[in-house]
Amino acid sequence: MTELLPYQRRVIEERGRLVSSTQLLRTWLDSREPQHLTVDQRLLMELQHQTMALYAEILARRIALFGESE
Repeated sequence: MTELLPYQRRVIEERGRLVSSTQLLRTWLDSREPQHLTVDQRLLMELQHQTMALYAEILARRIALFGESE
């Protein structure tokens, strides 16, 4: 494999941070702590989690293409 370009390293680092944040949010949402949230707040937090997970998947797909001609 060829050496990664600076932007590729940034994408990999960003995905790592995003996956960690997504896992922390899921853990928090599954705990008893968010019981004080309103229904609307809870729905928005769930949507935030889903969006973060989708973004992480998109980054993973981009990373999988590194090394192919860009």
